[in-house]
Amino acid sequence: MSRQPSLPLIERRIAIGIVVLGAICAGRLIYQFGLAWITFGHVDFEPMPFDSAVWRATASESTHDSIRVRMVDDYLATHSPIGRTRDEVAADLGEPHDTARFHEYDMVYRLGLERDSAFPIDSEWLVIRLDENAMVSEALLTTD
Repeated sequence: MSRQPSLPLIERRIAIGIVVLGAICAGRLIYQFGLAWITFGHVDFEPMPFDSAVWRATASESTHDSIRVRMVDDYLATHSPIGRTRDEVAADLGEPHDTARFHEYDMVYRLGLERDSAFPIDSEWLVIRLDENAMVSEALLTTD
């Protein structure tokens, strides 16, 4: 006949299991935050002048690329799309991204990682609305 462990032994095993599980979870969180800090901590968000050729060349860059997000403020200030045609904007920025996001806008450009976050995990986007004459009526920055 097998002997049942005493209740204190079962409680000790449960407590040890909880401590081990907690340590594993804490280690995972520390690893994730450390990885995020290492990965995103070096992203350069220093503003740079808009350069159409460079902008268009970064259309397929990785999510960690910050070239477009660094150029967008200068683009909006010096090449404001408001009042320009869709074709004029596309000549500067290339064709917009084909995305299901922001379906209420006519032209959508992914810029890179959001700038206003300690751990940037969302993307920043330039979204453009056209009027009935295919002229830009609105252009704003947003995140997903």
